[in-house]
Amino acid sequence: MPLVGEPSLEAKERGYCTDGKLRVLCVGKYREYKTISLLIEALSLLQDHSTIKVTIVGQAVSSDEKAYYQKITDMISKLKLKDTVTLKKNIPHERMKEIYLNHDLLILPSKRECASIAVLEGMANGLAVISTDHNGTATYIDPGTGGFVFEAGVAQSLAELIERYVNNNIVEKHGRAAYKIIA
Repeated sequence: MPLVGEPSLEAKERGYCTDGKLRVLCVGKYREYKTISLLIEALSLLQDHSTIKVTIVGQAVSSDEKAYYQKITDMISKLKLKDTVTLKKNIPHERMKEIYLNHDLLILPSKRECASIAVLEGMANGLAVISTDHNGTATYIDPGTGGFVFEAGVAQSLAELIERYVNNNIVEKHGRAAYKIIA
């Protein structure tokens, strides 16, 4: 039986890039296989960071998760992305809907993901989605209509897709199309 998402009624009336910036969200535990580091690398390849804000929300409870969180924090500092990327950890699930609705684009950079619920939740809240091709729910994305799928592990490919959202006015169109797929 396919996975389903609960469409958010608030998503029908939501705005996009309301502060003039593309607001990007990444949701996942702070673990190596989530390859959040690939997202950070892709962001470092972008020419201009002034029109993009990225929020990474994840679990950092175990010692391995805390170590990976620190690795990501250090990487953000080293690549001078502190003004672009915000890290959040251990956010209660009941607060996630508000977080989804305050973003425009969801990115899932995992190198292996059986079936990402975050992709479904993002779509259900009207977010355009970029997902790795190693994710079972990537099949829910209509490439070029509701988001894009990229080859896992290729930062340049991910950066190019982010640039498409930064340089074109397609995030609202894709977000609304993604929402319709879930609805």
